[in-house]
Amino acid sequence: MEELADVLEVVKSLAELEKNTLDDIIDLANKKREKRGGFELKIYLEEADE
Repeated sequence: MEELADVLEVVKSLAELEKNTLDDIIDLANKKREKRGGFELKIYLEEADE
């Protein structure tokens, strides 16, 4: 949990640099999840052809 809290602080700082908030990022993530899906099934791309 400590490491996740550190990651959250980095994300919050990056949001502030872009004049956004953590809530803005969460809203965008939710919209992307609705459109593209999430990682619940833990399926990920290992390799892609160029």
